[in-house]
Order: sequence, then structure tokens, then C-alpha cells
Amino acid sequence: EAHRQASPLPPEACLSPAAPRSVAAYVVKVPIPAAGRQYKVLHVIANFMIGGSSRLVVDLIAGLGGGYADRILTSFAPTPPAFVGVTIDVLKIEASASQFSRCIAGADPDLIHLHHWGRSDEPWYRRALAAVEECRCPVIENVNTPVSPLRPPRLGRDVIVAALFNAHVGAGL
Repeated sequence: EAHRQASPLPPEACLSPAAPRSVAAYVVKVPIPAAGRQYKVLHVIANFMIGGSSRLVVDLIAGLGGGYADRILTSFAPTPPAFVGVTIDVLKIEASASQFSRCIAGADPDLIHLHHWGRSDEPWYRRALAAVEECRCPVIENVNTPVSPLRPPRLGRDVIVAALFNAHVGAGL
């Protein structure tokens, strides 16, 4: 069952996916929280359907350990959901800048992990990035497809997955 926290937004602005579907959703193996303070990571990804980028988020959540509290902000999560067991906030593509600001401030992240994978969702990402600038936390941008990075102002690191893959393939690995 998905873990849900209260959202600072009205239900129509920040929706959570419905209960698990008849075709079993992937249950994310969220680590048991460690004692003490958890480092809050907000994964910002245009959609949270079954796919490579979504699975990367899920693998990070499962693999980082109990010292992290992860949350996902997306413009689309299917109903029924593809993944359960994680906190997902949905801000639709037409969400305003102020809705992004309230949602990101409510998550109070220590780190933003931006998963940029396409130009079609760039306006959504731009509104998210404007809100990220207000919270002043570092940003890691993960680029999984051959598109130019967005280069957020608070960028700490770019991870260009396609470039890493091409470098390994080119090296014969």
C-alpha cells in the first residue's frame, strides 16, 4: 500500500494515484527508516509510468537505504498505478508556478533529483525549477535521453546517462 503524506495543495491540484490495479503494480521495496534524521530527496520526473526513468527512481529509493525519505513529484501517474509503496504527488501539466512552489515547499527537500527526459514536458520542468530555486536546495539533473540538459540554476551535478552509455559501448564494455 502506498505511503501518503498530507499535501499542502487541494486534491484537484496534487493528486495521488488510486489503489493497486488488478494487474499487480510493482511494489517498491522502501527501506526501513534509519534512526535519526532522514535526508529528504524529491524526485522530479514528468511522468511516473512504467519505464526506464521511473524504474531508475524506484531502484534509487530501494537501494539508497533507510537514511533517505524519498518523494516523487510528477505531472502524470497512471490509474491504476504502475508503482506502489512510495509517496507520489501529481501536479498536472497545467499547474501554476504557485502550485509548484507550495508542493515543493511542502516536501521540504534536502536534495532535488531532476529526471529530465524530453522536450515535450519542458514547460512543466521550467515551472518546477522556478519553485526549486525558492527552496535553495542542491539539484542533480539526470538526463536519460539525447536531449540538452536544462541546467537548473542550483545545479550541483549533471548525470548524462546516454553519454555514459555511449562511452561504455565505445570502450567495448
